[in-house]
Amino acid sequence: MALSTHFRGLILCDIDETLINADYKLTVSRETLCAVLQQALEAGFAVGLNSDTAIQALVARAHEFGMNGPLIGERGALLARNTTDTPAYTVATGQHLENTMKKILAQFVNHLLARGDCSLVFDGVGNITPVLEKDTPTSLPIRVFINNERRCSVGFWIRDINGGKPKKNPDTSQRIVDEFIKATQMVGVDINSLDIDNNPDYGICIVHHPDTQKSVAVQALLNSSPTTTVYMIGNSISDLLNHPSIVQCAVGNAKDAYKAQCSIVAKHTLSEGVVEIIQRIIREPN
Repeated sequence: MALSTHFRGLILCDIDETLINADYKLTVSRETLCAVLQQALEAGFAVGLNSDTAIQALVARAHEFGMNGPLIGERGALLARNTTDTPAYTVATGQHLENTMKKILAQFVNHLLARGDCSLVFDGVGNITPVLEKDTPTSLPIRVFINNERRCSVGFWIRDINGGKPKKNPDTSQRIVDEFIKATQMVGVDINSLDIDNNPDYGICIVHHPDTQKSVAVQALLNSSPTTTVYMIGNSISDLLNHPSIVQCAVGNAKDAYKAQCSIVAKHTLSEGVVEIIQRIIREPN
C-alpha cells in the first residue's frame, strides 16, 4: 500500500491524550483545528491518524476534520489509505488474530452474563460520552460497554451504576478485567501473549496482540515510498516508530521518555500542541 508521491510529506496524529483529552474533547475549537489541517493540505501534506482506536472511529474523525491521509487503527493491526479504502491487515497472522479475539470476546461475554450483576451494551464505543447520553438506566450495579467495531483487538468500558448515574471505579474495573483474563484462559490463549491495558483514568480496558504495533503499519506504508517524510505526532513511547523517514513529534503533555526521542516538542498540550506542531511542520523548508 504505497503513499502517493505527490505529497510533500505525511502527518500522522495519535488521538487519545494527543488530539483529545480524557473527556474525549478537543482543547481547541473544531474550527481552529480544521483550519490548520486545511493549511497543511494546501501546503502539500497528507494528514491521517495512527491510533489504538478502531478503524471505523478513525474514519468518522477523519471525515469530521477533513483529513485526506492514511488511517492506522487498532495499534497498527489495520491500515486504510483513506476514508473510502477497505482496511487491510498489516501482519500475516491478521485473520487468525481476528478469529482469536472473537473467541475470547464471546467467552468474556458469557462470563459477564454468568455473574448476574452486569448489564452489557454493544456499540461502536470510540467515545463513551454519546453512548452514555443515549443509554437506558439499569438496575444492575455494573455496566460494561463493549466496542463491537474492533476486529483484531478487544475494547470495553466499565462503569458502576450508582443511582442511575454511571461512574468510573478502579476496583470494579479490575474485577471485570479479571473476568476477561479468565475468559482468555478458558479458550486456551496464554494471557502472557496479550497486551492488556487497563486504564482507570478512562475506565477502559483495551487488549492487543504484541504482533500489532503502530510502527508495523507505517513500515507497510513506507515499503514502496521509502523517501517520504512522515511526521508522527504523539504523547507516549508507543508512538515511537523507529524509522529513518520518521520525524517524531510530541505534544506538551507527552511522557518525558517520548519527548527525549522527538525532533519537535510542542509547548502546548493536547489539541493546542497538535495545532502548534502542524504549523511548525508547514513552515519547515522542503
